Amino acid sequence: ARAPRTAEDVFAWMEAPRLVDELGVSLLNANDGPVLPVPVPGGGLIHRAVHLNRALADVDAVVSVAKLKAHGTAGVT
Repeated sequence: ARAPRTAEDVFAWMEAPRLVDELGVSLLNANDGPVLPVPVPGGGLIHRAVHLNRALADVDAVVSVAKLKAHGTAGVT
């Protein structure tokens, strides 16, 4: 089997579509769609704003399944 190459490949490998159906949640590839700058409360230490997918700008909660980054400039993964 080949390694996953796209977000959709990874979603399928993780069985995310099944979980979406079972749990009644939304699945978003944050790389797709328009982005907008959202100010960091208090101004932030590294970034004054983060660029988020528009679909994330007005939600109450986000569960992010992201790659762990361990370098010093990883303000947001």
